[in-house]
Formats: sequence, structure tokens, C-alpha cells
Amino acid sequence: MVSSLDRLKSSSLELSLEVAALKQSIERLEGLEYAVMRKHGALPELIGQAASFFQSFFSKQPEMKG
Repeated sequence: MVSSLDRLKSSSLELSLEVAALKQSIERLEGLEYAVMRKHGALPELIGQAASFFQSFFSKQPEMKG
């Protein structure tokens, strides 16, 4: 759903009033989602998981195709 809305936000359809209103509603919901995650202590865990992923991803050597 979020990716579909992101496509709408970047499209020329954004000029319509309906899409603009939808965009505002989604932005408010995103803010609420992050507030709930902070309240329940989920953000530090997600940030830690992201940090571990990026560290492991960027420390791997690319495979050489021969």
C-alpha cells in the first residue's frame, strides 16, 4: 500500500484534489505510526536491525563471475 501511494505521490495525478487529500492523510498516518513505534520502543530495535544489515551487506566481497 505504501509503495502504491508513493507512486501516486510522484505521479502527475498528484495535482488532483483527491490525491492531494490522500497524501495529507497518509502523511498524518505515517507520523502516528512512528509515534506508536517510539512509544512501544520498537524504533531502537529496528534501527539496530538496519545497522546490522548494512554492516553485513557492505562488508561482503562481490562475487566475481568468470
